[in-house]
Amino acid sequence: MAKEWAENLVHDINEHMRQQDVQEAEARIAYLEGKLNETNIAGMQQVFYQLIESETRTVMLANAQSEYIFKTVDPAVVPQEKSGPKRALIAVIATMLGGMLGVFVVFIMAFVRNGATQTESATHGSSVEEQ
Repeated sequence: MAKEWAENLVHDINEHMRQQDVQEAEARIAYLEGKLNETNIAGMQQVFYQLIESETRTVMLANAQSEYIFKTVDPAVVPQEKSGPKRALIAVIATMLGGMLGVFVVFIMAFVRNGATQTESATHGSSVEEQ
């Protein structure tokens, strides 16, 4: 799908720019022809003919090229293998890390309880000896 989008985007931009340039060149040609009809000076007519020739060349080149603005250097291809996250590997690693974290939390809780029990027995033991 991404390949089609890229190709269509490049094609649409090329067509839009080609049509815009052709319309602008044709408008300039029409303007130059109007000015050519208004003048009787041979030197000015020669300049107008050269400008009209230049604009006609622009129209011709725009219509002759299939890739007008953007040229495809390396065409888009559909990948041979699926690309993306490996969900099975992520699930296995997450399960292992979650299990290790759970065991670590249990050890910490047991250590804290065991330390609290020893502190209480030491505190109770000294008070029993005093009596």
